[in-house]
Amino acid sequence: MPIYEYECESCGKVTEVRQAITEDHLKTCAEVVERAAQPTEACGKPDAPVVRLISPSAFVLKGTGWYKTDYASGGSSGGSSDSGSGDSSSQSSSSSD
Repeated sequence: MPIYEYECESCGKVTEVRQAITEDHLKTCAEVVERAAQPTEACGKPDAPVVRLISPSAFVLKGTGWYKTDYASGGSSGGSSDSGSGDSSSQSSSSSD
């Protein structure tokens, strides 16, 4: 189930709520506090309206296979053949001098 953030328009407090996508948005501070993911206290105006916030998602890449390591096996074998051809060309130019 996704976690949504609601901000109370009265006190400005932001609260996280676990809520299904198909559920209606919560409308008051009291509803948000009742459904909060972590225990929290309501502001002085429980009937204060709340706004549902749009937050960036948390996305973490762990383990191998990301960025540099994704193509490391192809890049290292290509690098070895390039360095080998570079050595022979430098040797041939040295021997011709």
